[in-house]
Amino acid sequence: MKEIVLENQRLRVAVLPEAGGRIESFVDKCSGRDWIWRNARLKPQAHPLFTSYDDVWAGGIEELFPNDLEQKIGSYRLPDHGELWSQPWRLLETDGSRLTLSIRTQVYPCTVQKRLILQESCLTISYTLENIGNESLPYLFKLHPAFAVTSTDILWLPGGEFSRVDSQFSTMIRQDGWFRWPGEEQIDQCRGPASQLREFVYVRNLPEGLCGVKDPTTGRSVRIRFPIDVLPYCWVFMTYGGWRGHQVVVLEPCTTYPKDLNEAIRRRSTPFLEPGGVRKFDVRFDVGAAE
Repeated sequence: MKEIVLENQRLRVAVLPEAGGRIESFVDKCSGRDWIWRNARLKPQAHPLFTSYDDVWAGGIEELFPNDLEQKIGSYRLPDHGELWSQPWRLLETDGSRLTLSIRTQVYPCTVQKRLILQESCLTISYTLENIGNESLPYLFKLHPAFAVTSTDILWLPGGEFSRVDSQFSTMIRQDGWFRWPGEEQIDQCRGPASQLREFVYVRNLPEGLCGVKDPTTGRSVRIRFPIDVLPYCWVFMTYGGWRGHQVVVLEPCTTYPKDLNEAIRRRSTPFLEPGGVRKFDVRFDVGAAE
């Protein structure tokens, strides 16, 4: 797999255009920590479009579009976790601190472009989604950054309301419905793999577009800043040995709730791209001292 590296004195970011355009590593040079979780059992590669995601999940920072749950939307049969993660992206430009990739989705008539810019302790990713078809398209767009965590790390969100995605998957939260965070259900402290815990939650009504992971042992953190008018939800997936033996947290700023896109359409809780429509937005990954 071809690896493209963006690097300065503070950060080193490695990208695999052929493996879903995934960010394979994100190293904070101050602490030496690579924040990214990778599945040590798998080698990075592209996959056929309708591959089962969970069976080949390699980790890294990926994007999901135009869906999460494999399902039929109108006349379109959409693959598991969307069309971006499994397919090669086309390299448009790179110069050591910048990288631009693009892809034409096979099922939906859309193009997606992302431009990565490395500046000091910040990686900015600029996304452009475009509907090149002739009908209005409902869609989900979600960041999918997998963070390697230890039992001393702390998850950070500015607040909001939480709800379980799936009560059958849940082992950390005991209540149904929406609840405030922080509150009775403390899910901000990471656990170790011996705990065999797992959880998956939706977060809504965030006061600002911000989430991250803090490392108290080094005093460092990584934070994701995102436009809350575009990505009003943040899903949080946690497995501390409790799902397939993985020790990983995924912080997922998202356009949509819930994961069933047809249900989101019914609830009017997902956006549409009109014919010829373009949606542009930036997401920023900041590394620095933990507050």
